[in-house]
Amino acid sequence: MSESNEVREDVMSEDDVIVRIKDLHKSYGDLEVLRGIDIDVPRAIEEIEKKDLKAEDQSEKPKSDKTKAKDNKPKEEQKG
Repeated sequence: MSESNEVREDVMSEDDVIVRIKDLHKSYGDLEVLRGIDIDVPRAIEEIEKKDLKAEDQSEKPKSDKTKAKDNKPKEEQKG
C-alpha cells in the first residue's frame, strides 16, 4: 500500500454514520499502536445486521404438531 498525506474530507453526512471516531490514539507503554485514526461506520451496516436477524428469524420454523406430540411421549414409547 502506498502512503498518502492527503487529508480526506468527510464523505458521509452525519445522518449516514452510526458511529464516528475521530483522532483515536492507543499506546501500550511507550509503544504507540494507533496515531490519530478516524473511523466512520455507515448506517448501512446497521441495516445489513437487521436484515440478517430478520432472515434468521424466518428460517426458524416451529415444529409440526406430530413432532411435538412425539417429543412429549416417554422415551420408551418413542422407540417403537
